[in-house]
Amino acid sequence: MNLLLTSSFPMKNNELVAEVIRNTGNDVRILYTAYSENSRKFCERVKDYGFTTIDYLNITKGFNSKEVNDYDVILLHGGNPFTIKERMKKSGFHEFLPAAHPLIVTTSGSTMVLSNNFEIFNILYPKMKKDDFVGLALFPCEIIPHYQRYKKKENDIKNFSRGKKIYAIPDG
Repeated sequence: MNLLLTSSFPMKNNELVAEVIRNTGNDVRILYTAYSENSRKFCERVKDYGFTTIDYLNITKGFNSKEVNDYDVILLHGGNPFTIKERMKKSGFHEFLPAAHPLIVTTSGSTMVLSNNFEIFNILYPKMKKDDFVGLALFPCEIIPHYQRYKKKENDIKNFSRGKKIYAIPDG
């Protein structure tokens, strides 16, 4: 499995991410994968980077793993990691991911879900009061997406991260 962990793709200023995607081959076929129909509009932002073959998949409506594996790139939409995890598990998409052949590009909340765990969420959003932070463990560390947004919590993040492997990913 090939993973590219991002904080904000396909938002602005992500040329490095777009370049990695371009390097997967000619006429890159991209599948934008999300968890609700509201996310479909982000396909247009992927097109802004010059990609032309972009299909949309709302995994809550089902999917065919053989067809999904025919793409060069699977983009995972971001959002609330608890919702993402719940919808991936309910659809069975979480079982497909470890053996996926395409490059998987994660965004924000989906990046957190694919990690070991996302307990750091408690530090970033202490008022949310969630308790199931177990990730899908597709890579061995925690992620803080949008790191530049949490400057005021830097001391709390440093205290939490002692003895842990945590990577911070800024937007762009």
